Amino acid sequence: MFSFLKNINLLSSRTISGVEVIVGIDNSYNYSQVKNYYGNISVKKSGNSLHSIEELNAQIGKNKSIPFSPNPPVVLSVTGKQVILKEVEASVDEESSILLQKALPGAKMDKFYIQQYWNEDHWILTIIKKDILNAILNDFKTQGFDVVDIILGPLAVLPFITNDRLELPNYNLNVNENKLKIEPVFNDVGSDLKVEEDAIPFHQIIAFSTAFNFYSKTDYLDKIEHQELIKTQEEVKFNVYQIALLQLFFVLVLFMAITNYFLSLQYQNALSDLQSITAEQQVQYTTYENRQQELNQRINVLKITGVSSFSKSTFYADKIAELIPKSISLLVLDIGVLSNRMKPETKLNILKNKIQIKGVASNTLELNEFILKLEKEAWISTSIIENYNQEDRENPGLFEIKITINE
Repeated sequence: MFSFLKNINLLSSRTISGVEVIVGIDNSYNYSQVKNYYGNISVKKSGNSLHSIEELNAQIGKNKSIPFSPNPPVVLSVTGKQVILKEVEASVDEESSILLQKALPGAKMDKFYIQQYWNEDHWILTIIKKDILNAILNDFKTQGFDVVDIILGPLAVLPFITNDRLELPNYNLNVNENKLKIEPVFNDVGSDLKVEEDAIPFHQIIAFSTAFNFYSKTDYLDKIEHQELIKTQEEVKFNVYQIALLQLFFVLVLFMAITNYFLSLQYQNALSDLQSITAEQQVQYTTYENRQQELNQRINVLKITGVSSFSKSTFYADKIAELIPKSISLLVLDIGVLSNRMKPETKLNILKNKIQIKGVASNTLELNEFILKLEKEAWISTSIIENYNQEDRENPGLFEIKITINE
């Protein structure tokens, strides 16, 4: 599910809880706990219509059965009647304070939080009083949650509006000629969201989309800053690192205690086992000598082929990096290509004037522009697109380029 996303930072939190807080006389909560396992996104746990923050904490809070378990990172979407939706006619570079005045004449910036979405030719604003949002954040802080991001209203679902209409509890979203229209409604029903082969129930869509935004790293909305209560993603990563070290220390101490216990039981048998241990060490030493010989042979191969000598590999890599557009991502950059497979007693032949590039591009136009830039470089003889595979327009395509260097 969602295998096109990547999470390569080992210190990043692999599980994010998206929580929709429906503000009213008594707040209610929907949640969707999303796991990112090396780019595979899946829903780990979900729930809806929880009536207290304590009940939410019991579902997705810190696991007290695991020593030194971290606080769970949470991304919030705040919806309900207390979140004001407004459409404002203004220029794309208009200041937030002016937009707020057009939406709520007389309103002061120090009393409201505002998020804004550019809708082709006008702004869609989501607005909430600061004291309401501050009270929500205080509740989450009291329960030990780390809130890393906030989205107001239903704006988190924007990446998933692939059809013309999406019906949610409290909101109907329509797209017509690339323009978004949000209609506040007050009902308890909606339409499920189909993503690839999975279906997200309508009451889970906003919570799921909120968590998904954390991994997709979209930038169509301004962040709501709240320095006292909201932790940044970097702080969450640092906390994960600290907790990992504490857990490692705990495991090491436990391991040492168990080891010492068994060593004390086996102490009297140590003399009788000495000969067998010595024999085992001799085998290990022989294995070490054999591996050392293999290493020396490989070093000699590298010297013979000239791979270890000075080359312009760094220069080529830097030049290619300078030419890559932001919309293209590289997966493989091989400078020097093997002309044959490595076989015993066969000389290694490396084509030093060949470069192979593999990567991801959104469309062929951007890829062709990249090729044209490469061909203008004096040190490049030829650059050829060997392969380009794009299954559909929504997802980027994989490409392979081979470059010949002027020697």
